[in-house]
Amino acid sequence: MQYQEPPNYDQEKLKYMLGEAWTERDTEFDNYIHSGWNLSAYVGTYERVLHVQCADNPFKYIIPHVTGIDTREEYRGKASYIMSIEEYYVAYKYRRANVAFCLESFDHETKESLERKLWFLTRMMKPQDSRIFFRNKVIVPQEEIGENTDEPIENPIDSEEPEIPEESTLYPWTVDEHMRLAEMFGYEVVDVQEEINDTMYVMWVQKNRSYGEV
Repeated sequence: MQYQEPPNYDQEKLKYMLGEAWTERDTEFDNYIHSGWNLSAYVGTYERVLHVQCADNPFKYIIPHVTGIDTREEYRGKASYIMSIEEYYVAYKYRRANVAFCLESFDHETKESLERKLWFLTRMMKPQDSRIFFRNKVIVPQEEIGENTDEPIENPIDSEEPEIPEESTLYPWTVDEHMRLAEMFGYEVVDVQEEINDTMYVMWVQKNRSYGEV
C-alpha cells in the first residue's frame, strides 16, 4: 500500500481556505512536523477518523469525517462526544474507523489500563488497512542531562529499558514497547520519528484480517 508523503502546508493558503477556523486553530499543531496538521495527508476523502482525547478537536476543520472524543468537560462543545474510549465502544461499536489519532492521549497509563484502552480502540478500527498514529511523551533520564558535559545524551527513543523517575507518571514509551503492543493487537510499526517537546511519532498499520476473524 502506497502512502502519500505529508505535505508542507503553506500557512497563507490554509488561512485563505479555512478563514476564521484557521485563525481559531490549535496553534500548537503548527510546530509538529509528523504528528501535526500533516497527519491529514494519510486520510482518504471518505475515510473515518477517530481522534482520542481530541481536546479542541483541531482536525474537524480539515478532515471531513473525523470524530473527536474526550473525557474532559472543558472540551464540551468542541469534542464530538464527551466520553471515554470504553464508552464510545459501547455506544458506537459498529461505527468503525479507518484511522485513529492518539496524540499524547495514552501517556499517563499503567500497563493494564493502556492495554485495556488499546483493546477497545483496536476493536473500533476496520480490519482492512486501518492505521493508528501516535504522539507520545518520552521519558528523558534527568541524570543524563547537564549543562557542562561532553558526554552524548542517549536517544530516549532508542532506549530499550528506560529508567522511570519515581515522581514521573509518564508511561515508559519506547519503540520496542510500541512494537510489543502493535503485535499484541494485530498491527505493525511502520514509521517512527522524533518530534519536538521530548515526543516521538509512531505509525501502526493493521495486519489485514478477514471480516470473519474480527
